[in-house]
Amino acid sequence: MQVISTPRDLRPYLRRLYNPLTGQYLHLSGRGETSGTAHAWAGTREQAQTLRARARAAKEPFPFRLAPLIEERAET
Repeated sequence: MQVISTPRDLRPYLRRLYNPLTGQYLHLSGRGETSGTAHAWAGTREQAQTLRARARAAKEPFPFRLAPLIEERAET
C-alpha cells in the first residue's frame, strides 16, 4: 500500500471546480467564486461530488465542472 504523505503526492488526485458560464473557480470556502487560483477550491473528485450532492439537496444551483489543478495558459 502506498502512503500519500506530501502535497506533491496529492497533485495527481486534486482538481478545481470551474464555472464555464462565468469563467471563474469555486472559492476555497465552498461558497462564491474567484477569478484566480490563489483562493480557489482544490479537492478530489469525491469531494467535488459531495459538494454537488449538498447543493442539489439544498436545491441550490451548482454550475461547476471539474478542471485540472494546474492552470495552463497559452502565451499570446
